[in-house]
Amino acid sequence: MEILRPGRNCWRVERAERASVLIDGAAYFAAFREAARTARRSILIAGWDVDSRVDLAPQGADDGLPVRLGEFLDALVRQREELHVYVLAWDFAMMYALEREFLPMYSFGWRTHGRLHYHLDDRHPTGGSHHQKIAVVDNALAFVGGIDFAKGRWDTPEHALEDRRRRTPGGDPYPPFHDAMMMVDGPVAGAVADLVRARWRRATGHAPEGANHAPLPAPWPRRLAPDLEDASVGIVRTVPRGAGERAVTEVKQLYLDGIAAAERSVYLENQYFTSQAVAGAIEARLRAPDPPEIVVVSRKNCDGWLEQETMEVLRAKRLRRLRAVDPGARFRALYPEREGMGDDCIRLHTKLMIVDERLLRVGSANLNNRSMGVDTECDLALEAGGPRHERAIAALRTRLLAEHLGRPAAEVAHRIQAGGSIVAALDALRGGARSLEEIPSAPPGDPLVPDPEILDPEQPVDADRLAGELLPPDEQPHAARRAVVVAAVLVLLAG
Repeated sequence: MEILRPGRNCWRVERAERASVLIDGAAYFAAFREAARTARRSILIAGWDVDSRVDLAPQGADDGLPVRLGEFLDALVRQREELHVYVLAWDFAMMYALEREFLPMYSFGWRTHGRLHYHLDDRHPTGGSHHQKIAVVDNALAFVGGIDFAKGRWDTPEHALEDRRRRTPGGDPYPPFHDAMMMVDGPVAGAVADLVRARWRRATGHAPEGANHAPLPAPWPRRLAPDLEDASVGIVRTVPRGAGERAVTEVKQLYLDGIAAAERSVYLENQYFTSQAVAGAIEARLRAPDPPEIVVVSRKNCDGWLEQETMEVLRAKRLRRLRAVDPGARFRALYPEREGMGDDCIRLHTKLMIVDERLLRVGSANLNNRSMGVDTECDLALEAGGPRHERAIAALRTRLLAEHLGRPAAEVAHRIQAGGSIVAALDALRGGARSLEEIPSAPPGDPLVPDPEILDPEQPVDADRLAGELLPPDEQPHAARRAVVVAAVLVLLAG
């Protein structure tokens, strides 16, 4: 029985002529740059953050074009009279001003060619964000996943402790960063373009006329062989209610349906693990007879004290419960570790799920509550159409595990095949200079921490309720005036 069902857990299912998963930012930035260089009519970009100063080629470029994103896109439109570029970014809260590019409207709009269109999208509920990460070239080649064109995203699978190429636009070093994007061409790329054009129209009030054209021949990167060909791919969304939108919860439903459909294994990589619905679905499978193996790979710790005191506390609660109901030891929650990192960690930012070898999902949606109903999200989910696809999906999972463990992919594949168990293979291979270690189940958090539904809501929350939870009682009558302050807490978590 097929897992993907339009109208239930995805928007549309379309054919991908080719599909590849680009692991880590170096692979994505290089593939996007090569594809964009050949763009003839349109480039569409939608992101949580889009920074014009991002270096697309820290290792150097030999094509004569600028390496920084804004200058690169501007050079392309000046070279090609028919090319339009549309950049749509989340209209972020002011509390992010020091972390974001100063005056992005100047960098992308006022200082660049008129056919490079830039807009900050503010059509989202209080405390929510536009969290999609999408790029489409000529309505023919689409990238969807977890990587923004933002500072601190570029890295290689080596995740070296020190890498001179890993610098912010200001020249500051940042820690290793792990993420993934799915690249597809064929009809599914045109459908992704439809989604971005519709969002541009909602955000600006007018259609992106320069992008309303039939798909052109797909500019697939020449040196990149596809992982799969001729596959069915679902487009999976979260759209929060509000701003004239009805709620769409395909992201949540596909997580639940995928976990329920698993026969042998579920492999998850995600920045967070606080979703009550997903944890509940995993618990139900672990309690059932003959449960599948379920492996969650996340980051060691969160960024900043606020996330550590909230998202880490909520994650620890989920993990304690799941480990308590796992007498067969079929559940693992791990983080990638590298010798010499100390208290720091590899910034795992992936949003990926593999069910058995039949469903591969890559996108922007976190395993937290807000990605299920508060933030705008987009994932791609590829359902295997036969043994060739299944082998390719298994090989991708092996490649990810090999990267985290610092082992050859052939060794990891042999261990899994020999023992018939991903969990047993991980237990045997862990412990080297690069490893996957158990995420601790920390003691219960501070009782003063507000209700989890406020910290990590699954639905947009009313400002008065936010004030009731986060403000002292004598301040609550002034909740309307304090709504911005209260919402700021949620917007910080949205990052």
